[in-house]
Amino acid sequence: MHQLPLDSVTADLLRHTLNSLKSHIAVLDQGGTILFTNQAWRAFALKNDLSPDSCGAGTNYLQACQDALGEEARAAVHGIRAVISGAEPDFYLEYPCHSPTDQRWFSMRVTRFEINGSIGIVVAHDNITQRKQSEIALQVAKDRLEVLSHTDELTGVANRRSFGATLDTEWKRHQRASLPLSLALIDADFFKKFNDSCGHVQGDECLRSLAQAIQRGIRRPGDLAARYGGEEFGVILPNTPQTGARQVAENIREQVGDLGIVHPSSPISAHVTISIGVATVVPTRSGSANDLINLADKALYQAKSLGRNQTSFGDSE
Repeated sequence: MHQLPLDSVTADLLRHTLNSLKSHIAVLDQGGTILFTNQAWRAFALKNDLSPDSCGAGTNYLQACQDALGEEARAAVHGIRAVISGAEPDFYLEYPCHSPTDQRWFSMRVTRFEINGSIGIVVAHDNITQRKQSEIALQVAKDRLEVLSHTDELTGVANRRSFGATLDTEWKRHQRASLPLSLALIDADFFKKFNDSCGHVQGDECLRSLAQAIQRGIRRPGDLAARYGGEEFGVILPNTPQTGARQVAENIREQVGDLGIVHPSSPISAHVTISIGVATVVPTRSGSANDLINLADKALYQAKSLGRNQTSFGDSE
């Protein structure tokens, strides 16, 4: 093992300095063999039942990393070698180091020094669990807010904002590809009467059930069900001709019928029903997504004027 040329005073000062630090520190020679470990390094090894043969003085740390499993161990070996060779001035890595009872994360920083022509390497590990947990909690909160910003709070389907953004995107995409884009607007029949008879709590529960039924009625991941407003929902059907949109509309009506929600004041049915207006167009440069909405809205109005509890179709492609 090649020792670095240090006088006794310098070596003693170095030892006391490193032992005072909370970082887990090991000093390696240029071959990767551990020359010295500080008190924090040894205490961590003892606490985690690591033998001196695996991480103590005289052990080749590079070999120990190579024998370990995982992408982080391979990255550590590559990084240490790069610092030893002088290809990189330093190396930094964050990695998980979970125990049977705790989730933990550590950082590794590798730096290089030279004394009288001899190369030395310092490997420092720090516990960054608290910071990582804060980062994870913050990311979870951001993800949650992102979901909430696009989700209707009552029904759990997409909200009006998400509906508008998706329809605009799909309009442009279908315009470029000259593909048919379909839209279904859905209205709960006589919903005000349902609220008046059953109360707003039951009305909210009815809307949640309708949203779930509509969601079940669409089949493809690219289709979007959204609450358009009040008791009205919208379903965007990318790359769908009128025949496909018709099938989806009937699937949705069937799903709603299977709910069997009693409607005590409906003049057309003993149960909650829906009316659907469907429109299909191949988007053009001269048109806009509002054109498709207007066509679907006219078809919905037609379904209502014809007695509700049915599907009507606007102009198709």
